[in-house]
Amino acid sequence: MKVWQTAGVAAAALLAVIWTGSYRSVERVAIAVGLCELAFVALAWLAHPDPAEIAAQMLHMPFGNRDYLYLVAANLGTCVIPWAVFYQQSASIDKGLTRAHLAATRVETLAGAVLCQTITAAIVVAAAAAFGHGGAAAHPLDRVGDIADAFTASIGPAAGRIVFALGLAGGAMVAAIIVCLTAAWAFGEVLGLRHSLGETPAQAPWFYGAIALVLLAGAAVVASGANPVRLSIAVGALNALLLPVVLGFLFHFARHALPAELRLRGAYAAAVAAVFAATAGLGLYAGVAGSL
Repeated sequence: MKVWQTAGVAAAALLAVIWTGSYRSVERVAIAVGLCELAFVALAWLAHPDPAEIAAQMLHMPFGNRDYLYLVAANLGTCVIPWAVFYQQSASIDKGLTRAHLAATRVETLAGAVLCQTITAAIVVAAAAAFGHGGAAAHPLDRVGDIADAFTASIGPAAGRIVFALGLAGGAMVAAIIVCLTAAWAFGEVLGLRHSLGETPAQAPWFYGAIALVLLAGAAVVASGANPVRLSIAVGALNALLLPVVLGFLFHFARHALPAELRLRGAYAAAVAAVFAATAGLGLYAGVAGSL
């Protein structure tokens, strides 16, 4: 199947999932495909990493290397994703959450963050095992297929490609759903239009039209032949550059816009401010220095 055909099929499948008119069904599908990312945990386990070597490498951070800084920015921008903050807010409303669900929502968010970073760490470990001998010179990483070939070193070409495809497809599908919904929710909120997955396409045509437009735009980029590896890294670095603005507004809202009893205050507010400042500062520095 050609690239443009694959992109079209993927866009159509995502559109079919989202057009069900139910937040619950979209959530279940996203969770199901997202669990495929656990394949990377399996790859990391099968790589049999050396704990002592991992500990030693954690202390080796060449912040004077521009390429390293660029990748730091890209990784930070894909772990602390600016638009995911807006997704969380809109999804909570569309899901019908109230203050009574606050405690459970916090636990759910924490569990999701821990799981996400566990998978991210697993990808790093699996990549280190795959690329550790010979580096990029021995393993060109300009195409997704190149990366898949390198990741098969641990468990063989056939099984390796299947496991890698499951993990990559799961992450890509979840990201596509979140990006489309975030854009459509923002579009509806700004223009005051109906924007809920609880409504049918006939009831909220602009909302579902915005989702379709974003999907078509994404499919067009994929079909255009643009290098998805370089594009993904560049988008991650751009996300890192946006962190000071997004985290700054988020902290301001948490301090002043929430109901008085829920606002950040005291030592906890100071700790959050310090973490936000360090994260945003590193993202900005790595993004700028790595791009020069």
